[in-house]
Amino acid sequence: MAKVKLSENLFLEVAELNRFRQFIEEDGWKRIVKSIIKSYGIVQDEQNTYFKVTKQDNGTIIINPGLAFDSNLDAIVLNETLTREVVNPGANTPMWLILRRAVHNNEQGTVSVTADGTLVGVNTEFTKVLRGQPNFPTKIKFNSQVNTSEYEVVQVNSDSSAIIAGAVTAESGLKYSVMGTFTPGYTPADENKLIYEFDSCEIVSVVSAGVPTLNPDEYLIASLVWDELGILTVTDQRVSQMFNSDYSVNHQTAEGIDFMTSLVQASIVSGINAINTVSADLELILEHGYTVTSQQLEISEAANMFIIISGSCNYLGSDMIPTNAVNGWLLVNRANMVSANIINNVYNTLYLESVPGDLLLESGNDFVVVPNFREIEYEVKLNSNVAMAAQPFVFRNSISNPFTRARVYATFPKYGGANTVNVKVRYRMIDNLGTIFPYKDLALATFLNTQGNVEGPTQGQFTINMKNIEPVANQRNYS
Repeated sequence: MAKVKLSENLFLEVAELNRFRQFIEEDGWKRIVKSIIKSYGIVQDEQNTYFKVTKQDNGTIIINPGLAFDSNLDAIVLNETLTREVVNPGANTPMWLILRRAVHNNEQGTVSVTADGTLVGVNTEFTKVLRGQPNFPTKIKFNSQVNTSEYEVVQVNSDSSAIIAGAVTAESGLKYSVMGTFTPGYTPADENKLIYEFDSCEIVSVVSAGVPTLNPDEYLIASLVWDELGILTVTDQRVSQMFNSDYSVNHQTAEGIDFMTSLVQASIVSGINAINTVSADLELILEHGYTVTSQQLEISEAANMFIIISGSCNYLGSDMIPTNAVNGWLLVNRANMVSANIINNVYNTLYLESVPGDLLLESGNDFVVVPNFREIEYEVKLNSNVAMAAQPFVFRNSISNPFTRARVYATFPKYGGANTVNVKVRYRMIDNLGTIFPYKDLALATFLNTQGNVEGPTQGQFTINMKNIEPVANQRNYS
């Protein structure tokens, strides 16, 4: 860590002090801490209550005190419970609460002042922050619409008692700020007068049908929705906004993988022709990765580049991967299960964080590009013609295998009754800590249907028509 060499008779002014602060912060503890942080946002206390939003009534919410850190490791602080009124923007129209950093100059506690300049504080620390005559006295400023001047401190008696000079109107319940003592005759700029700045926060509300786009160092804490009767429901949105959390890191990846996870094919692989019913086994082939068929690895002082010469997935076909679409994903060689983290991509050029020595084999390579998770889980729902239709079929697969085969069944009455059944497929990711993400719809893509024809595009939803299925008749043994 860089340092300022201190010695006797060394003159220190603002330039030297600013460098001293830089050496301690930016070149010191911040550099160390930033190197080990996975994500920025809300700190998790023992009960995970920081910045938790709850409903008081249909027009009022309560926001708990909390602590968060932005990407510069500046603190976002709410010291006291905040009660806030909210206005219904309309039935079923979400309101989103967004947290961001702010600062203030107010000292601890509140004060009352009398016409003769007597200052009485509640929960104040006058002896620590104020200085009276004759020792280069400080000045104070009130957050008042009445007493708007700058008042010099004459005497500090205790942490809760002091005397100030100037024309004062009696007032109570005020916050106050401390002004610095500057060289006699020098007039500082207004923005430099209040020398103590404290961490705070700002919570803004955005009305939007979908999740709003967050600016850098903004964190979503809750969503509010009123129903047709004006009943308010508060939903906690902090889980993906937590400080140093694997969930927060992977959630960003999970938000962006819809372009690749798709239904590839639906096939009838077997059937049974019974006396009164016909049963069919349906096999689904699903894809969540990109398969590389030809590649080139270029390593230089500037970057590690893995160039995909040819490859495809169901959604993209053989088209190029969109720029930055696979940031944070994994490049896996399934031949030896060696992987590398992808920092970012410019179309089919992948920039790798590092290159293991055995990533690229002389022959037999089997590269895939997959999300940086442990597993993927598919949920297949049939709306009818199956036992306990409300309960879905569930299938899990390793993330390194870009294809998943899932087999379900449906039973149809032979004489009358429903001839069709609707199938709906969704997916969710599971990270290396075992965190399970919410189910999401598949990508909007075409697939081969049970007749071998291209169908769609669809987000994993289609219909089976039993009239098009020719099941195998029951075989009888007469021997």
